[in-house]
Amino acid sequence: MTANFDLSKEQYRDSSRLSARAQIYRYSTNPQPWFNWVADNIKIDLGSRVLELGCGTGALWKHLLGTLPEDADVVLSDLSPGMLQEARQDLSSDDPRFSYRIIDAMDIPYEAGTFQVVIANHMLYHVPDLDVALSEFCRVLQPGGVLYATTVGNRHLADIKEWLQEFDSRLVIDSLLLSPFTLENCQDSLLRHFEDVEVRLFPNELKVPSLESLLDYALSMLSQKQLAEIAAKLDSLASFLETKRSDDGHFLLPTATGMAIAKSR
Repeated sequence: MTANFDLSKEQYRDSSRLSARAQIYRYSTNPQPWFNWVADNIKIDLGSRVLELGCGTGALWKHLLGTLPEDADVVLSDLSPGMLQEARQDLSSDDPRFSYRIIDAMDIPYEAGTFQVVIANHMLYHVPDLDVALSEFCRVLQPGGVLYATTVGNRHLADIKEWLQEFDSRLVIDSLLLSPFTLENCQDSLLRHFEDVEVRLFPNELKVPSLESLLDYALSMLSQKQLAEIAAKLDSLASFLETKRSDDGHFLLPTATGMAIAKSR
């Protein structure tokens, strides 16, 4: 079982934590993979300049390459040099359509109206000042340009958080309830800067057969301090989680994910 996770400020130094968490999504009940769905909802026209903020390992672009115009100009950016290096390695390093930059979403080093498309995939609930970031997104987009921003809802995999706290009241997981960018409230945030905002939902549920997968994901959500506090109780935690199986023997975990599509003024 995987127990060595760090959710400190360096949790996104590279892809190791993200990869550990992503494993649980192999049990999705929606036959269409998440990134395929995201790619299907993004439109990139001929000659477009595109900026992705918080690109991570660049996984989305493996699903967009087949439809990406040959004359597109794509800037992949992240605050983490490690993530950006993995993106460069995973994508074709000699593809002239891609360039890579370390960029702070709240201080984008491009002139106004540079891009036709901005992409923010599961990252806006991390920025310290959402309005500053959205103002920057709007600034670097041309009038009529489009922002594609994915996020989660308040109930996304909430059962796991609740089970952890039920097992040990000290295991409080940071919630998105106070975030200004969830599926429930992102439209209000976006309308302060954009127009024609649409929110599309990705219907899905996880049907997890493996206790180890569930426990790995649960532990990945904990800080090093929390892990130390329950280190001697992992067997008890595993036994407790076993009681949460449904009648058919699976752990049923509703998800809440989707995309906001907003047009710049």
